Amino acid sequence: MAKRRHDSLQEFTGINITPLMDLTFLLLIVFMITAPLIEYSVDVSPPEMDAERIEDTDDLLINLTRDGEILVDERRFSLHQLAERLQEAFSSRPDAAVMIRGHEDRPYREVMDIMR
Repeated sequence: MAKRRHDSLQEFTGINITPLMDLTFLLLIVFMITAPLIEYSVDVSPPEMDAERIEDTDDLLINLTRDGEILVDERRFSLHQLAERLQEAFSSRPDAAVMIRGHEDRPYREVMDIMR
């Protein structure tokens, strides 16, 4: 009986280093992958804003609102009235540009109607 007690109290002298080695290899792999990425990274800083201010032009901006209204210079027009307004604008300024801005909720066919 004394012998059993002596065996159960025997000291444990070995250290299990398997988890330590797993962690070491994991860190080694992480550093091997991230080091080249850091060295060859791409610069994504935005450019300096030093452009000259764009002059305001007399171009026509046609807005198609969410409700389907056609606005030119914040005045409402129907498609027929818009055609007359564009003819007047082109008679006085034949080189004027026309820009159409439609709301994303409107069907594209309405923008095509304005273009016609």
